[in-house]
Amino acid sequence: MSASRLDVAVVGAGAAGAAAAYHLALRGHSVAVIEPGPFPRPKPCGGGMAASVQRWFPCDLSPVVDRVIDRVRF
Repeated sequence: MSASRLDVAVVGAGAAGAAAAYHLALRGHSVAVIEPGPFPRPKPCGGGMAASVQRWFPCDLSPVVDRVIDRVRF
């Protein structure tokens, strides 16, 4: 698909970008996801993601979760 025929270009294929692209495509928009490098790669946030992000996706994310933090003490 050529760029001139796209409705949306999402820059970044992390959790937020992937969710945005998915929901836009689900609503009929033509979407391209632009990612500057290959996966997997180190992330500044250490790969952390809030549990609430699961609701953005139609699939279970648990197969790609290494560990779940269930308690934080400050």
